[in-house]
Amino acid sequence: MCRNCQVICWERREDREENRRLLMNSGIVVLTPEGKRTAVPQEQAAEVETSRLVRVAVPHQDAGTVGTWLSQALDRDARKSTRTH
Repeated sequence: MCRNCQVICWERREDREENRRLLMNSGIVVLTPEGKRTAVPQEQAAEVETSRLVRVAVPHQDAGTVGTWLSQALDRDARKSTRTH
């Protein structure tokens, strides 16, 4: 769940529209080889297939070597997520 609804949904319609515009134009969150998530402009991201039936956005410059690091980065990311939830 992304929970973006909590970010966007404010009482006034004008605020909701502005929040949505900001979110839609803020970039893409990518997974780095170190297993960190960071936002980058859309043109700096590449979407790749994984063996886990999901697609993952990665930094464009790292897309060519994704086979060597993606599985480990996903494992690190998953471990972090389970510790915080």
